[in-house]
Amino acid sequence: MDISATSTTTSTSTTTTTPTTTTTPVPTTPKPRKSCENESTSLSAFFKLENLIKINNLNEWTILIFGNFEKFCHTIDFQLLILLFLDCIIKKIGIPFFKMKSWSAKGSWMRDQFANSGKMWITDGINGQFLKEYASMENTESVLSYNLTQFYYQGTDHIVYNGTFCYHWKDTNKIVCYDLRLRSVVMAIDVEDANHDDDRTLYKGSNSYFDLEADDNGLWLIFSKKTDWDHIYVLLFHPGTLREYRRIKIPVKAWEYGNGFISCGILYLVTSSSIQRTSITFAYDLFEMKSLPISLSFINPYADSSMVSFYYNENPRFCRILGWDDGKLIDYQILFQ
Repeated sequence: MDISATSTTTSTSTTTTTPTTTTTPVPTTPKPRKSCENESTSLSAFFKLENLIKINNLNEWTILIFGNFEKFCHTIDFQLLILLFLDCIIKKIGIPFFKMKSWSAKGSWMRDQFANSGKMWITDGINGQFLKEYASMENTESVLSYNLTQFYYQGTDHIVYNGTFCYHWKDTNKIVCYDLRLRSVVMAIDVEDANHDDDRTLYKGSNSYFDLEADDNGLWLIFSKKTDWDHIYVLLFHPGTLREYRRIKIPVKAWEYGNGFISCGILYLVTSSSIQRTSITFAYDLFEMKSLPISLSFINPYADSSMVSFYYNENPRFCRILGWDDGKLIDYQILFQ
């Protein structure tokens, strides 16, 4: 793969699983974003506590000293502050930043929210046998290649999550996860009745039948059914497995939109992938089970977007939307409400 880096800015219902699991399971169970509120851990409740409390969805102990806001701010996990004070709804998406160029017009680039490094992973084209790992955006000379053998990927909406590469296995209705350390497929699931071979793909003009996404709640799968074109289906998996945790049926036609992603338990659909200046006017809360009023500007700088995906970071300043547009790897800054 011939790529060149730069820092310029662009302005313009039955499932089956194999018994094998990943060697690095996700540490927490998936819960609603606002689950801490259900445990009476509001800001006022914190100031009434003078000893150890357990933060429900972080699985760690925190010491809070009564009435001392400064120590409160230094002690409490920053992610909890997000849960307490933010609605987790995206307020604005910035202009795309050009990161580097690939020889392939279609493809996918990924980062692992669990990796404490600048590593990134790339697939070239709409199907293939190899996944490439780069040490960092700045160091593209160091390349590690993974041979997926007969488990070819299909589409451009994959994910690298907790040390595994999860993707649609070509010409099947299966989602598989390839362990990067073991260099082998360790999990698979049949998505019954999912569209995986029709002329109509998941999104309008896309090359993907499935869209894998990840946020602070866990690993998600977006797909459509052959027997139901009027709805989009979203699965949330149990941590460390491909077992279904919850399923959401949403009354929207995915094939009328250009792409989609999930952030903080909210599904966002991009109106077009082939128009330079487009918008996001559909958002759906996957926990509250309701549509949200939204109107966001979104830019496809080269008007040929094949992938958008949310990259989660505990610090919201470093959350990003990753994109692949006509062979250019880009990302977008995000401002939350």
